[in-house]
Amino acid sequence: MSAPADLESTAAEVYAAPRDQFIATRNRLAKAAKTAGNAALAGRIAALGKPSQTAWAVDRVWWDAPDLIRELFAAAAELREVLAGGAGPQTAEPSRTRHRKATLAATTHATDVLGGDVSIATRRHIATTVEALGALGRWPEPGPGCLNEDLDPPGFDSFGAIPELGAATAVPEAGANDSASAIVLAETTVRIATVRLETCRQQHDALVAAQREADARVEEAEAALARAGSHRDACVVAAAATARDLDQRRAELEEAALAHAEASAALAEAKARP
Repeated sequence: MSAPADLESTAAEVYAAPRDQFIATRNRLAKAAKTAGNAALAGRIAALGKPSQTAWAVDRVWWDAPDLIRELFAAAAELREVLAGGAGPQTAEPSRTRHRKATLAATTHATDVLGGDVSIATRRHIATTVEALGALGRWPEPGPGCLNEDLDPPGFDSFGAIPELGAATAVPEAGANDSASAIVLAETTVRIATVRLETCRQQHDALVAAQREADARVEEAEAALARAGSHRDACVVAAAATARDLDQRRAELEEAALAHAEASAALAEAKARP
């Protein structure tokens, strides 16, 4: 077995392995690095954290279908550029649609990795991590497909990248009355507001979708509860009928036992006669 060359390639091998083999793979590679005399790398490999179930599912999107992640990054970058350029809602809609489709595709693949039938909370963790990954525009260290925990949801300053004010868009100094400067200030304010609006819209849409899914699950649970109630009522009726039958059979058994005893006594008496 060749010695690990660097942390990123080694981490890729560790995180690409099945989740239940993570610890064994990590320890084997850390030992190989130590044996090769690279104690520093061995320590960094040993420090790699086992991914949570949801982080591992997002990692699998990269290892199974990397084009989905590449499209997520490209769509998010395009949307950031469009919003930062001051595009209005109609102009930005194609980019917004592309970004939503890319986010949904990656999220769906990740949930399918876990079997598809996952809880609302699990689906929300995956969707948030995918959206945050797109907003970040790159994989965090130690490299692609190596998340070990969920990412925080993107805020105003992450997705959409609130534009920095450079020389061309500097805010006018206090007291300036120049109309051109006022226009620059207004345009900058509009761009920032647009980015914030888009971020809020995306978070709102995600919450609405989660709420709808939660409502659907509640309806399913209520229907199942109603079915269970009906089944319980039927079982109660059947149990009552069985109890009545049992009481009747018990009485018949007592009567039969008494008749048997009387017949046995009569038989014995008949045999005793001369």
